[in-house]
Amino acid sequence: MTAAAAALKNTPPEIKAPSGFDEGGTPDVDGWYKPEIGKTVHGKVVGHMRINGENGKRDVALIKLIDECMGYQKGDDKGKLLKRGQILGLGISHDIRDVLLYVEKQGYVYLTPVEKKKLGSKSMWKFKQFYKGQKAALVAVESSAAAGGTGDDDDIPF
Repeated sequence: MTAAAAALKNTPPEIKAPSGFDEGGTPDVDGWYKPEIGKTVHGKVVGHMRINGENGKRDVALIKLIDECMGYQKGDDKGKLLKRGQILGLGISHDIRDVLLYVEKQGYVYLTPVEKKKLGSKSMWKFKQFYKGQKAALVAVESSAAAGGTGDDDDIPF
């Protein structure tokens, strides 16, 4: 068997749904947000997930970008510029937990870090926050930040 034939044999069949269905699921994260003073996140909240980090479970909002934003991957200090339409993983800290109110109805966020406060050996970011869209009912947040953590992004995988 040739290499091309073997590749075709291992290719999964295309899966299609009946007419009228929308595709769903959690979108892939193109990059993770790393706060810097003045570096704005502007986009549509398209999902939510929880990840296990160094400080326990962490809530992450998935933001479909309207404006460009730097995104980071694990071990990447330089980051890459994410374009409009790409998905940014935004770790939810205590200060920006209201983002989660806009997940269900896919609202819009415009967040700008304005200050980094030191809390002992950790730090917490303060944001200027703007939201657009319909809020959902109050959501339970299980992140370490919402439970009194520092809001530091040390456990986000970038």
